[in-house]
Amino acid sequence: MYVRLSQNREHDEDRPQRQIDACTAWLKSREISDVEAYTDDDRSAYKGKPRPEYKRLMGDIRTGEVTQVIALHVDRLLRNMTEMEGLIDLAERTGCKIDTVESGELDLTTSAGRGMARMMANFATIEVERKSERHLSKAKQMRTQGRGMGRRPFGWASVNGGLLPEKAKSFVTVEQAASEAKILREGISDLLEGKSLHSIAESWNRSGVTTTAGRPWTLRSVREVLMRWRNCGLVVHLDEVVEGVEAVWHPVATREEVEGVRGILNNDARRTSPGPTPRHLLTNIATCGKHGTGMHVGTQYSKSKAGTTKFSVYRCNNARSVNGDRCFLTIKADTLESAVHQAVRQRLVFGKAEGLAPTEQERATLSTLRSDRAKLVKSEQDIAERVGSGEWGLTVADAALKGIKARRAELDSDISKITRRYALASLLGDRPVKDGKVSIMRAAEIGNDFKGLDLSQQRTIIRSLLTVTVMPGRDSAERIKIQNRT
Repeated sequence: MYVRLSQNREHDEDRPQRQIDACTAWLKSREISDVEAYTDDDRSAYKGKPRPEYKRLMGDIRTGEVTQVIALHVDRLLRNMTEMEGLIDLAERTGCKIDTVESGELDLTTSAGRGMARMMANFATIEVERKSERHLSKAKQMRTQGRGMGRRPFGWASVNGGLLPEKAKSFVTVEQAASEAKILREGISDLLEGKSLHSIAESWNRSGVTTTAGRPWTLRSVREVLMRWRNCGLVVHLDEVVEGVEAVWHPVATREEVEGVRGILNNDARRTSPGPTPRHLLTNIATCGKHGTGMHVGTQYSKSKAGTTKFSVYRCNNARSVNGDRCFLTIKADTLESAVHQAVRQRLVFGKAEGLAPTEQERATLSTLRSDRAKLVKSEQDIAERVGSGEWGLTVADAALKGIKARRAELDSDISKITRRYALASLLGDRPVKDGKVSIMRAAEIGNDFKGLDLSQQRTIIRSLLTVTVMPGRDSAERIKIQNRT
């Protein structure tokens, strides 16, 4: 018995059960009792969404474990001609019988039966395409009215901000929606202040709050929620902001804040793999002056008449190299961190804080840079497709990619410079962030109390303000070269 629901956003257990009941009645009328149910819930066949149970069913047919299949209708079993051809081939090779409650038997052993099955699959494909067109037309109309569609978004009682009827499965109380909105605003502020997605996800999970689907938070789901244009009251259609249309829901953040969040999370230089959270201030921020590679913290021992002393050092990441290019450059952690603390304080307390925020020109430039980069990525994908199809050889492709990769590296560098300024301006600005302006008083306050900040916030400030290089030589502060980024 194969059961599939294309869409079940509210995880209504009664919906797949109705298909099961109809198939069970059909089986009972034919006194068939040796049955196993294969159920793909909330799985669209037309869009190519993975269907693990359908895949398992096909495998069991191949091995002979399944000799007959019953589904409610042919469009529950498959929705395109490609899958129909695969099923016809499998049925011919195994002799498996295919039946449906509403469409009758699919006789795939005769040319007439196969022709009828293909016709039914073709009609199913046409119907789903028409349904898709109607859905897209309705979605476009809703967007021009400033309204949304889909599952209830985190932070609102409904997709359009108002309360849903009591009978709706996704109904939430005013208190719950307000609580989610508060958590969402705090998450936006936390990210702008330098906290990581990992720490935000952990905090939300510890508080017991879940996604609107009732699942725990992951790095991906937190990222998607924080980056939504919806958060600042902008309407999106086909992944593009619909300018000039006012949303019917109330925003939870300013456009400036959302742009700051998107600037941080879209930065290609940002580490995207979860990995371990850095436990030391300058891990992979300080670089070796000999090799230009990052540095990490290790332990060294010093022996004297008084005994053995243990202390922490930053050492070049090439210290563990196995290719013969081993580097022995180290510096005491206290010496390096003290020099960086002093440089940060000097910059924030006595420097020109107003010059740290991105200018209007930079904000406009950032959008252009991202657009240019997206075009380069598309060009790379086109070249890969040409190579894959055999149209281009590797030599031609390498020549074409050389210039693209060089230009993309330039764009990545320029984008990184501006997005660092967004993150820093948000951290040093008055809350809520307005126009990305830096508060002189706030900058001085953070400069004087830098050691009291969260480690991730300290690292964000250092990455945004300074470059730190450790040169070869004896252990002393003179080996440390610190330069301003902006």
